[in-house]
Amino acid sequence: MTLSEEAICYLEEHIPELAEVAFKQAYWAALASGSSVLMSEKGSLVEVFPDGKRKFIKRLPPPTPVTPGPEDKTSMVKAVPRLRIFEETILSFKLKLFVTF
Repeated sequence: MTLSEEAICYLEEHIPELAEVAFKQAYWAALASGSSVLMSEKGSLVEVFPDGKRKFIKRLPPPTPVTPGPEDKTSMVKAVPRLRIFEETILSFKLKLFVTF
């Protein structure tokens, strides 16, 4: 299945939403399987256990500020072929998320 440029742009705009859902799903799946999860909370690395308990692991360094540069259209054009490679993966990923919930 080949997607149009418009469809690819639409999916690209929703990558942050897909990532957020995927991370939440992985978080809860790990806890449901009895595993613990490491996460950053208020500048600390914390281990979260299935029973909800939290264990402090260590202090994290402060975040590194990043200044966005100008949008470079040529790099986006170069990325399009790679996106086409992943288009089926994105679609199947969305489908798997639907089925999982």
